[in-house]
Amino acid sequence: MIDNTCVIYTNGSQECERVASLLKHLGGECHEYKLDCHFTQRAFEQEFGKEAEYPQVAIGAKHIGSLKETCSNILVASVMSTNLTATLLKEHSSRSLVRKQNILKLLLVPSTSVA
Repeated sequence: MIDNTCVIYTNGSQECERVASLLKHLGGECHEYKLDCHFTQRAFEQEFGKEAEYPQVAIGAKHIGSLKETCSNILVASVMSTNLTATLLKEHSSRSLVRKQNILKLLLVPSTSVA
């Protein structure tokens, strides 16, 4: 569960939708700022750099980064907060961790579009 408000800077791409869905699923309150509605591309580049990808995510006051960086951060936090001994002893804890890992894998694999 996410304790802080999430801010997502989005251009409306599939990756932006995925990260918003993930953060909302984890229980975070999310605010989405949209390109050309809340900020310009120039402002985005000034804030995050010319090489920055969409989405950019901040949780609380901490800038996390792109979709992959956000998912990695969440996975590491999940593993760190899980008592590994309890996970091995309790089947339901193990299934919960595997479920979280599977959700992150699904979010990171690009879907194929039908022409």
